[in-house]
Amino acid sequence: MKNLFFMPLFFVLFQASFAQSDFRSSYLLTLEQDTVYGFIDYRESKKNMLHCRFKASADADVVTFTPTEINGFGFFGDRVFESKTIVSQDGEEKTYFFEVLVSGELSLYKADQDFFVESPQASLTRLTAPRTMVQQGGKQYVQDNNQHIRVMNALTADCPSMKTKVASMGSGEKSFTQIVENYNECKGVEYVTYKGDKEWLSVKIAPMIGVGVSQANFVAGDPDYRDFNGFSDYSVSPILGMTIDFSNPRMSERISLTLNPMIQNHRYSVSTISEAPFLRNTYNMEVSIMELKLPVGFTYKFTGKTLSPFFRTGLSYTHHLRRSSSSVRERLIVETLTIFEGEGQSLTRSQFGLWAALGIQKSWNKNKALFFEARAEQTGGMNNNVGGKPASNHPPSVVNFQFLTGIYF
Repeated sequence: MKNLFFMPLFFVLFQASFAQSDFRSSYLLTLEQDTVYGFIDYRESKKNMLHCRFKASADADVVTFTPTEINGFGFFGDRVFESKTIVSQDGEEKTYFFEVLVSGELSLYKADQDFFVESPQASLTRLTAPRTMVQQGGKQYVQDNNQHIRVMNALTADCPSMKTKVASMGSGEKSFTQIVENYNECKGVEYVTYKGDKEWLSVKIAPMIGVGVSQANFVAGDPDYRDFNGFSDYSVSPILGMTIDFSNPRMSERISLTLNPMIQNHRYSVSTISEAPFLRNTYNMEVSIMELKLPVGFTYKFTGKTLSPFFRTGLSYTHHLRRSSSSVRERLIVETLTIFEGEGQSLTRSQFGLWAALGIQKSWNKNKALFFEARAEQTGGMNNNVGGKPASNHPPSVVNFQFLTGIYF
């Protein structure tokens, strides 16, 4: 199915059709420590380290600030960035916008995928270091140098209860945030966890209905069934299912893991004709499939706006809950018609495939949203390709188009 492989192109065109800017109510801090309110482009990329795109009002022109031009910026009840200077590995001083994860006596910062800590007793210190590759027994392994544990042990030594927690800490944003919060609590000082109102894990469920259009290519190697090879007519079926999205809003509002169980029922018809002088053979096969589809993949929302396009892609597993195949062979010799009825091609129990989708989502509040999407899928064939070499260069396959809508609660 060629159309499926044009999905990346549609993705680019669809993305270009919507402005990627997501200006939200926010503020920036000038070098003179003055607060200026307005709207700042909300982004989830390392571009935040390099510049801030600011508008004084919703209709104003965009002004871009670098980390040397302002002290920082922030979004109300959300992310905050401060201008910080670090010394690079080549000894050069560089200034970036660092995201402030926790602000207190011990503060935690993030710059791209690196984490830093700072306290009155210690200047900005890198918490994470690049992992190194080691070779042992002819194989290469990634070695974690545990720098984060050594740094946190030194900075939290004045709080004995932290020793066990630091020894067992992980090396991700959640672990670092919890350790820094625990230390500030141990010291009895006030601290602020930005993005603290956001969940580490969010599960959203949307009942879903739609319609599916499907075409199957039947290819059998068994000579007794090769006459039924070919593309079927298009089959249309209602769809009943749900969308389940797993996300980490604390780290990203736009990326989620998606599971879409759905049920549909298709009937496929294949007809072929062969003719010779005084002879006409007609071959008809009917296939009925009730299937449970389990697509799994990732969803990317282009913006956090109320109306936002999205893109999904992933793998799919199809299980045949009920399947049947029947055939009719008609042979017309001069004016004598003979009809043979029997089984059609042997069918598989399951299929695997790839899928991609484009859609748009309209949100009413934090939890409720309506979405529409168009999806294309290509799977392996539903007939068992056994009994010899197929008489076709095209392997058995199934192409599906699905048009879906649902409501998140």
